[in-house]
Amino acid sequence: MSNKTKEEEILASAPSKMRQWVKLSQIKDALVQSGFRTLDDQAAALGLSRSTAWSILRGKHKNSGLSSAVILRMLARTELPPAVRQRLLEYIEDKVAGLYGDSPFRLRQFKDRLGEARHYKRSVPERWDFRTERIPQRQSRK
Repeated sequence: MSNKTKEEEILASAPSKMRQWVKLSQIKDALVQSGFRTLDDQAAALGLSRSTAWSILRGKHKNSGLSSAVILRMLARTELPPAVRQRLLEYIEDKVAGLYGDSPFRLRQFKDRLGEARHYKRSVPERWDFRTERIPQRQSRK
């Protein structure tokens, strides 16, 4: 019998899911560093219900990661701290690049849903066009 938890077994077998979990952890860290230490404060900052925020910040938000609807809700928050917004945009960039193990069909759906949202376009650099199959080259992060 293994001493690993179910999550640890999944992460060990799927490096893409580990990468996704790390990015979600970075979003949580950015919230804490921005002064949002309690779950209630974090949920309010993200514009999500307490239970959804808890699920996301614990890194157990479904196997597919963050949905486009949840991402759009977070990005619509004008009070979203810049560091959190940046991590969320990095999450989107990684997901669109296929780094989280999504199928081509799921990636196309994700890109289409993000591309159709009007309020989302204000939050995204001009170089991103999620409706095209070509993904722009990643810019180096400093």
